[in-house]
Amino acid sequence: MPAQSATPFLAELLEANFDTTQEVRYAIHQDVLWGVFQHSVAGLSPADFAAALQRLLVLKQQGIDACFTQLIEKRVRQIISLAKQQGQSMDATLQTLDHFYEEGVMGDMSLGTGAKEETLAAWRYQLERLWDEVE
Repeated sequence: MPAQSATPFLAELLEANFDTTQEVRYAIHQDVLWGVFQHSVAGLSPADFAAALQRLLVLKQQGIDACFTQLIEKRVRQIISLAKQQGQSMDATLQTLDHFYEEGVMGDMSLGTGAKEETLAAWRYQLERLWDEVE
């Protein structure tokens, strides 16, 4: 993917490099996000090479969905933390988010009532799921 598209997820990509990608890594070069395998050629066995290729294929198949999900969860946690600091309840926070959508601050909800209801249902799900975990 273009590096510019990956920029919002850089922290999550670096965390993945440390936590989950094993012998392959995400890297940016020539304005492109790459999956890479770096190994000494002298010590590279056919089994190592095959394993690396398999891991690179898994990275490609997974894409950056996990990084996107992780980023979204961090942002929802920030919103919950700020809402709690202001003394808001979960319902009041959802009403605030609804108001932000109505005002266009959080995006354009002119796509119809169904889109708005789906979006607010997704917010409610995330707020209910994470509310008690955030201080």
